[in-house]
Amino acid sequence: MFPGWWTSLIHNVSLIGLACQIFILYTASALYKIQGSTWQAGTALYYPLSLHEYGVFPWLNSLVTGNPVLLTALTYFSVYVQLFFAVGLLHPVSRRLALVGVVLLHGGIAVMMGLPWFSLAMLAFDAIFVSSRTWRGIERTTVAVLRSVLRRLPEPLRGKLGGGRDSGAPRIESHSAHGDRDGAVSGAGRGDEAEEESREDEEPEAEPAGAPRRTRR
Repeated sequence: MFPGWWTSLIHNVSLIGLACQIFILYTASALYKIQGSTWQAGTALYYPLSLHEYGVFPWLNSLVTGNPVLLTALTYFSVYVQLFFAVGLLHPVSRRLALVGVVLLHGGIAVMMGLPWFSLAMLAFDAIFVSSRTWRGIERTTVAVLRSVLRRLPEPLRGKLGGGRDSGAPRIESHSAHGDRDGAVSGAGRGDEAEEESREDEEPEAEPAGAPRRTRR
């Protein structure tokens, strides 16, 4: 319906717009945080983690709030990840570190503050910065791990899951092979029938008893 260059243009413009939105969101959030005295002192996370509304795992929140060193490290970590996320994408090594940082940041928000849908949405947006080569590597690794786990399962359970002894190399029967074999068999049968008919034609018919013999002149 639309030419290829038009769809590519829409895709690229949408991708750039989404990336710019993420950059502005993280940078503005970090710049706003560093203006507060609690963020500068490294104690800002103490207040939201102390609220029972965010206490999905109270013992985990108490572990963080009860350790001043861990609390300060996590507070500064959340600020630095957001502040340097856009700049970190400029180099392959720093891009990996930035992506790992945002995964840990939103994973902590989901677990310690009980906001899983917000974290999943942000991680889905951040996934656009993962290269296609990395996604293919993740797919190959996941398939290899699943196959390794499947081979270690007991035989009955492996059969229920759809993988037998040859789960790594499934047997695929070719219909063309069966067709050729059936055709060869049927062709041989037809050849035998034709040969029998030709023999019957060549054999002379038996004359009845008492019939006069024909003489050749």
